[in-house]
Amino acid sequence: MSNSSKNEFKQESPKSSILWSLGHSNVTIDEFIDLVRSQDIEVIADVRSIPFSRYTPQFNQEMLKQFLERAGIQYQFMGETLGGRPPEPEMYDSEGHVLYSELAHNFRFQTGIEQLCIRAENLRVAMMCSEESPEKCHRRLLVSRVLRNQGVETRHIRGDGSIQSDAQLIELFGPHMTENLFGGEPWRSIQPVLQS
Repeated sequence: MSNSSKNEFKQESPKSSILWSLGHSNVTIDEFIDLVRSQDIEVIADVRSIPFSRYTPQFNQEMLKQFLERAGIQYQFMGETLGGRPPEPEMYDSEGHVLYSELAHNFRFQTGIEQLCIRAENLRVAMMCSEESPEKCHRRLLVSRVLRNQGVETRHIRGDGSIQSDAQLIELFGPHMTENLFGGEPWRSIQPVLQS
């Protein structure tokens, strides 16, 4: 994507109707901060349930918070409300998939959505977890879907600096599994995540 396309994304809608999304993947902390700065992000909302990585320790919660704060970027942990691995056993099916249809209506999750949107009224906020691609990540499959239903657009910052809107991702990958009156697949995580 060209720089002019990136700038178009920066200037379109008011902050309150847009939230950003990105995954840290296995990049260096400097590369990650450059990516965050490329879209003038002011707050990283960490939506990982477990803010720890054995393979990329620079993204462990305390270390990441220090790096971001030194770079003038705020850090907010929101994994307890918006994480993709809720603590309640009833939020999982018998195969260990998270039941997004249940989690989306959970009071704690709804409170997290509200806090995220309030923060985004005055600042450029990006929710972050570990997956670079939003294709199979709960940022898109759960959080962005709930935000979209509330009239809030999510824009996904990719590792190469390009931007994909949620609408573009739906065009590419189709809507995620949805329950409907005629049956179909349940709205749940793609992979089982419950540890047995």
